[in-house]
Amino acid sequence: MLVLVRTVRQGRWVVRFLLKLLKKLGLKVSLEKSMLKPSRIFPFIGVVWNTEKMTMSMAQEKLDKVKSLAHKMVSEDRDPARTLMKFMGHINFLAYGLKGARRKARLIQADLIDQYRGVQDLFKHVHLSKSAKNQLKTWINVQESPVEIAPPLPQVLVNTDASKSHWGYQIQGGQECTVTDQGPFPVVYRDYHINLKELLCVEIAMERNLDLIRNKVVRLQIDSQVAKSYLQNQGGTRNREMSKIACQILSNLDRNGVILTVAYIQTHLNLTADALSRNRPVAEWYLSPAVFQKIRDRFHPQIDLMASAQTAQLETYYTATVSDRWAYGIDCFCQVWDWEIMYCFPPPDLIPTILSKFVNEGVKGRGRKLLLLAPCWLMSPWVPQLLNLLYMPPLKLRFRENLILDVSTNRHLSHSNMQKLRLTLWPLAITSLGQKATRSPQVNSFLSLLKKVQVEHTSKTGRNGLAGVQEKIWTHLSFL
Repeated sequence: MLVLVRTVRQGRWVVRFLLKLLKKLGLKVSLEKSMLKPSRIFPFIGVVWNTEKMTMSMAQEKLDKVKSLAHKMVSEDRDPARTLMKFMGHINFLAYGLKGARRKARLIQADLIDQYRGVQDLFKHVHLSKSAKNQLKTWINVQESPVEIAPPLPQVLVNTDASKSHWGYQIQGGQECTVTDQGPFPVVYRDYHINLKELLCVEIAMERNLDLIRNKVVRLQIDSQVAKSYLQNQGGTRNREMSKIACQILSNLDRNGVILTVAYIQTHLNLTADALSRNRPVAEWYLSPAVFQKIRDRFHPQIDLMASAQTAQLETYYTATVSDRWAYGIDCFCQVWDWEIMYCFPPPDLIPTILSKFVNEGVKGRGRKLLLLAPCWLMSPWVPQLLNLLYMPPLKLRFRENLILDVSTNRHLSHSNMQKLRLTLWPLAITSLGQKATRSPQVNSFLSLLKKVQVEHTSKTGRNGLAGVQEKIWTHLSFL
């Protein structure tokens, strides 16, 4: 049992309480093996925990055991399958406290899998390839490389996507400008499986933008569960080519001091990267002028953070189009948001970056307000931060045929898609100290209702489960 507390005094109280509780339950505690004094650096199940740096590292005796076994295997040259299995078992354990442990043993594992067919081969000598032998030699002098207990907050957000013939990616570097790129796959890759192409797209995005991501925390959002799994597990055993590419990506990032976290994103949220990979223009949507006028009359926004000459409904706006001479500035992420009330209608995949930028700007200067037009998707990862910044209850937009229009096609979004979108205006505010603004009583009532509905539906399934929470909350929102 591992207990994390804030103070030494609290730690002592928790220890006394737990000892009494365990004794009451009839459980015997081995005091000789227990560590009852609070400490910031301590060993637990073979891993050294450091709560000052929030890292886990492997105990030295565990590393020495692997070094010794690797040295023995290199000396004997031909090793039985049983010895290699033992070695791989150590590697799997080391992965908890040694960065890149699985990646550094994938070639050895591949040779073992190829030559082991069952119990009858347990003592059969396994011939390691030259590359696997070189990988084994690196374990003789392996050094401590701690793993983060919890991944740090991302500084760069990367979205990638691949289609049959093209790749596309979008990189948002915090205060840096947004980078997008696309291109065709070489002919030799055209017949490859789509999951392999997804990894190739990640490799292209990382290699072309090393200067932007070097020594930073990068969050990769990808709409392939298989590709995500190969990156998180530092390779795999099913597809050798995918394992090879995943290991190459991770090795390259490790050499450049990049900390990578990987998350799955649904395709309908990965709008920009998806459009780039299909070699088609990114859809440019804008709100019906009649509906926007209601927002303007009620809130008086001063600037549109994401618009163009064709979609701007305010005189002052930021744009992504370099040639737009009417815009106040190019790329809102490269600008200082020195405006009291701002309006933004971003693609869903840019919402996390918008929120992060909004909070950072509040820390630097005076208090600000942001009218964010976004879907009411309460299961999305950015919703907690959205709710935390509310200063008045969100307002839903009434369904109408021409609520949202696309500049490129001059068509409106279909009624069925509008129902799924549940477009909502989220009034957000932040103080000059970077803290959330004072909430109105109506916001507290809304959050209480949301919590109550979530608790009621947690143990249910289908339309009555968490999926039904959005619909119930949507009915309680007021119209703009």
